[in-house]
Amino acid sequence: MWTDVKGKTVHDLDAFSAVYIGGGNTFRLLKSFIESHFIEVLKRYAESGGTIYGGSAGAVILGKNIMTCSYMDRNACGLRDFNGLKLLGDYAVWCHYKVEHDPLIKRYRNAFGTPVIALPEETGIAASTSDIRVIGTKPARIFKEDGAVFVSDQFVL
Repeated sequence: MWTDVKGKTVHDLDAFSAVYIGGGNTFRLLKSFIESHFIEVLKRYAESGGTIYGGSAGAVILGKNIMTCSYMDRNACGLRDFNGLKLLGDYAVWCHYKVEHDPLIKRYRNAFGTPVIALPEETGIAASTSDIRVIGTKPARIFKEDGAVFVSDQFVL
């Protein structure tokens, strides 16, 4: 387990079959990855077929924009670039989803023009370059410009 990714390269990741990125404050996590240049390492790792699993904040940074976390995380570190790794096409990730969050997600969607994959605690996703598969006991909820739908199988990026 690495707690400091400064100076790490894609070649350092060759020893692992996957990368797990845990939770915490999403703004602080992304800022740390940007400042250490590990964000570029992760992008190259994913582009070369590497597997990345993100939990909570670790999942949010895999999407297009991390402002989906602003309802629960404070930007105390002064992060100014809210772009995630963009490994899920144009989608942003909303973790810890509850139906009560729908108005917040719709506001985010309208403000940023970004579709959202909302994931309840019991649900995850597996993404490839062409589609996303929903995994878990509850469906994901996809918020797009034309409304929101529950998805429990697979959808195209």
